[in-house]
Amino acid sequence: MFSRTMLSCLTIGVMVILPLGIADPLGIAGEPAQPLEVGSAKQLLFDERFMAESENVKIVMNQPKKLGPVLKPDKRWEDFRFTSYFTVLQEGDLCRMYYSCFSEDQWNYDEVEVTWRDYAFLCYAESDDGIHWRKPNLGIVEYNGSKDNNILARSIVDGTVFIDPKDVPERRYKLLHTVGAHEGGLRISSSADGIHFNVSEKPVVPWCPDSQQNMFYDQRRGKYVAYLRAVRELMGIDANEWRMVMRCEVDDLDDWSKSDPQIIFRPDADDPPDVDFYTNACSLYPWAADAYFMFPAAYHHYPAEYGNDGLLDISAAASRDGVRWLRPDRGPYIPLGTKGEWDAMFNMMGVGMVRQGDKILQYYNAVDFGHGGTRDESLDIESAQGRRRWGWMGAAEQRLDGFYSADASYEGGWITTPTLKFSGNFLELNINTSSAGSAQVELRDESGQAIPGFTLQDCDTIMTNDVRHRVSWKGNADLSALAGRPVQLHVEMRSAKLYAFQFVEK
Repeated sequence: MFSRTMLSCLTIGVMVILPLGIADPLGIAGEPAQPLEVGSAKQLLFDERFMAESENVKIVMNQPKKLGPVLKPDKRWEDFRFTSYFTVLQEGDLCRMYYSCFSEDQWNYDEVEVTWRDYAFLCYAESDDGIHWRKPNLGIVEYNGSKDNNILARSIVDGTVFIDPKDVPERRYKLLHTVGAHEGGLRISSSADGIHFNVSEKPVVPWCPDSQQNMFYDQRRGKYVAYLRAVRELMGIDANEWRMVMRCEVDDLDDWSKSDPQIIFRPDADDPPDVDFYTNACSLYPWAADAYFMFPAAYHHYPAEYGNDGLLDISAAASRDGVRWLRPDRGPYIPLGTKGEWDAMFNMMGVGMVRQGDKILQYYNAVDFGHGGTRDESLDIESAQGRRRWGWMGAAEQRLDGFYSADASYEGGWITTPTLKFSGNFLELNINTSSAGSAQVELRDESGQAIPGFTLQDCDTIMTNDVRHRVSWKGNADLSALAGRPVQLHVEMRSAKLYAFQFVEK
């Protein structure tokens, strides 16, 4: 049960009071608070922003539905494996995947520089539906005497591709990456078409984070933001600490002098001591207001005598500003498969999402052995024992806005929002009441009094599973007379999940 006083949220290692953009429903020094302006933007329920008061309602993480593998290594240049570092972009009906692979054993330490230089590739695939992928022949990079392949570049493994809305069309696509085995400094390459990249020879910073280099333009903040594995020497990380996420913010991609790296996600006292977080797959959610999601790989280490080995699955975190993060539920977002399945021991989320109607597709790389399970022997063709062409890409299907929800118990519960101001004519809910559940909505004034005509008794009972159910009161759904006025939403539910709400125009 939440209350007015429970407005602080526990982030990873930090207690944050009143995150950016959240109005204080109690006001400062006892003064009345200003209403929270929600306009006509969709609002998600993954924290207490819209739960000034509640009873028998809690925030719950919702696991997506696994759809199985959608892309496998089947080319000679993919002969060793796909890596876990990849990006998915959606432009209209076209889905693009940028992934990396090795044709030879990348852990052949006798020739590691040669392996990462000559046998590591950045590749490209595309799809019309996000499920069925093709590998077009691009004619860019020669492999074994032929350019008849889908290779974009050599020796780039850890990159993330993003669209830059600020730059000229000739540099619309950006690729943040290092070269080789995370060497050569952090670089930004560019492309006009997302296929032909001018690979930068000059780093923007000298340091080289391990793992995937993730960056995007944050239109909410008007800045470029990078989410990277924290560099131990740069951040002063203790020798007994492992993987964590740092964030950099820049106005100019060529000038990182004021990037101010900060650690924003790390294990805390509620995590087991032998767990750290690998890749982050952070993104700004484009279909709602003030919503960022991160899907870090939780790495649970085996005992030290097993070396750098252990299990990885995919967890989830949410933020209103991309800086302060919370984990309402610390269980796995995409759990490991059962023993013997293709994703039984090692899962990592790729960067990006695809929207298909009212569904969200996400993608992860997985194998059925642990982090160190392949490093004790060279996996040449003779000794592969079935472990060639591993690291498949799988898809998972999530409900639109469905990562988290405010869930009412079977016995019933309720939430009351802080005072809001909206624009629009109708109220729509993304809600699932279940067959035995229901919901009603009451509109109240800023003093908490029910507005005549919009009481619980007037509300037409909601019994549905709908991403945009229009609320009505005795058949009337028109709220235009209340637009711009301070109101509170009071929602009573039984056996229901409320994902989001939105005031919409006609």
